[in-house]
Formats: sequence, structure tokens, C-alpha cells
Amino acid sequence: MSRTVAVIGGGIQGTLCALACSAAGWRVTLFERKPKLWQGASANNEGKIHLGFTYGLDRSGETQARLAKLGGRFEDALAAILGPLPAGFVVARRVIYARHALSALEAEATEAHLDSTAGMSGMAAAIRRVPLPELRALFSDQITDAWEVPETTIEPTVLGEAIVARLGRQADIDVVTNADVAELDQDGTVWDVRGRRLGQFDRLLNCAWDGLAQLNGGGAGFCLRGKAGFIARVRSPGPAVPVTFCFGPFGDVVPLGAGRCYVSWYPACLMGFTTDLSAGSRWFDRLAAAFDFAAAYRLTRHRLAELIRGFELDEQYERVRAGPILAAGSTDIHDPESRLHQRTAIGLDAHGRIATINPGKLTTAPWWASEAARWIQDQRPSSA
Repeated sequence: MSRTVAVIGGGIQGTLCALACSAAGWRVTLFERKPKLWQGASANNEGKIHLGFTYGLDRSGETQARLAKLGGRFEDALAAILGPLPAGFVVARRVIYARHALSALEAEATEAHLDSTAGMSGMAAAIRRVPLPELRALFSDQITDAWEVPETTIEPTVLGEAIVARLGRQADIDVVTNADVAELDQDGTVWDVRGRRLGQFDRLLNCAWDGLAQLNGGGAGFCLRGKAGFIARVRSPGPAVPVTFCFGPFGDVVPLGAGRCYVSWYPACLMGFTTDLSAGSRWFDRLAAAFDFAAAYRLTRHRLAELIRGFELDEQYERVRAGPILAAGSTDIHDPESRLHQRTAIGLDAHGRIATINPGKLTTAPWWASEAARWIQDQRPSSA
């Protein structure tokens, strides 16, 4: 009996699906559009394992509940596929959420949201409201309140290197890079943008996050955003734990050790937004080619220095981290009513030989990879 599966997309979702399907006894071909794996959002995000803490503007609580459930399982689900987790991929186990004076969520509502998310995640440690003297020592007067929460922060490049190394040791996984997949047929055939037939398989898994909607033949109700961040050296000690400025304006500081950190300030680092998904993953390539990263870094550096006392970054950044993000919604995150604040339209959607996976957030990827392995065995995916 033939047992072949093609996985489209070489980010965290696609690479974990390849490993999970291989462990289930299937021959896997992994297609990636770029020259290397882990070149998109998976390696270029802020490294957070989002447990629902950032989704206070979905006032229904549905996103919070769903992501907290899946996020709380992240490391166990990842270890079930990968085995022992790589040393150094966890940067911190605590995060400070800082509320800006212009936040769209009041302080009491913010605290209630953070507290309930911690409870949903099954965490023994409670959130801690930062006392006023400590708050004023850390932040300028633009920050009205802050809370320390038990959220995990990862270094995505460390995790990516471990997953890619594991793929290289699997004889039953073939990795095909520079493969720009354009069409998936129900007979299991994969076609590239030049109309070339790349192969025929028993199952197809569409994990091409930024090209997901195009390959799925849809995209209505979804959007793509480009987001940038930077690895930079810190001239001052800076925060001891990661800091997230939440609920508008949005920003992140993630200490990485050795005097380096990841930084992003969303108003400056929003590269672009579109609801026209017809270009698929090529949309971001054009966006990145025209974006002024130097200007975005200057504004990010300036804004963070205004908010964090004594925080000074080098004038030049070391490296850019930028990638596309797929989400439901037709307006950007600055809109308090944006559906971007809702991450409930996620999961595995199977029709015939083809299944499409929208993880919503990278924290859910190990769970959906295990569900994909169940699906290729003709078992119905269980409910998340």
C-alpha cells in the first residue's frame, strides 16, 4: 500500500507535520518555496509562546480560552514529536505586560484578562501586579500599570535549528526547496507556478501560512500583515525579563543574553496589510524589498527609550526579523473591533486528500501536527 504525503511549507507547522507523519510510517516530501527551511514567520516572530495573554481585545474570551488550552500544552506536544527539547530555546518563564496610557483596555479589565488566562493555562504561578515604586523605576509615566505573568518566551532560531537538524536525520523525509507550489489537486498532484508537476501523493498537507489561502482556493475574511523586528545590542542593562506593551500601542523587548535583545514597536514595524491574498507568499517578498527597515528601527529605538527608563539600543541593528502573518480580519490591529484580535478560526480543515492547517499562532503548531498525523491515518482529528 502506498503511503506518501506532501507537506507544503517549511516553517514550524510544516516541519513538525513532516516529522509527525514520518513517525506514523508515511513517506514525506516537504516542499518549501525559499532556498532554506524556517525563513518566514516561524523564525522571525518575537519568540513568544502566546497563551492568550495578548488577546484581551477579543472580549468574548474565546481566543483566550482556545490559545490558553493549546499553548499550555506546547512543550509537551513539541517533545512528543521532537524528543528532548534543545538547550537554550527557552529564554524566560516570566513576561511583564505593560499597559500604555493609550491602551484600548482599562487597567481593571487588563488585570482580569491576564489573571483568567493564567488560570486557563493551568499555571500554578499567579500573575503579579508590579508595585508603583517598581513600576516607576522600570517605566516612564506613559506606562500606567504593569503585571508579571507566567508566560514562556522562546528563541525561535534555536528551535528551528533543532527541528531542521532532526529532519536531516530522517531518511523517509525528502526536503525540496526552491519549490514555489501554486496548485493542489484532489488526485494528490502538486503543481508549481510554472505549471510543472512536482509529484502525486496519497495525502496533501497545506501548511504554507502566507500562501495558505491561495492554495486552499479561498481567502475570504482573511488578511496578511508584514511585521518587522530587530536583533540589536543594548548599551544599558535593560529589562531583566521580556516586556510586552499590550492592547495598543503594541511593542516587545526580549532580552536574549550577551547584551542583545529582540525589539519591535508595532506602529513602526507594521510593514504592510492586505486582504488581497491572490499573490500568496510573493506578496511579502515585494513588501520587504520596498520597506525602510532603517527608519522602522530608528522609530522603534526612540519609542522604547521613551517608555523604559535608561533603555538605550545601539544606533544600528544587527539583524532584521521580518515575516508575514495570516489572520482572520479585514481591518488592522489598531482597530479595537478588528477580527485580528480573534484567533478562533484555526485548525485542520480536510477535504478529500487535502488538509489545510491554519495554526493561528505558532504555539498551536505541535498540536495540529499530531492531528495531521491522525488525519493521514484516516482517523477523524480530535477537537482542540
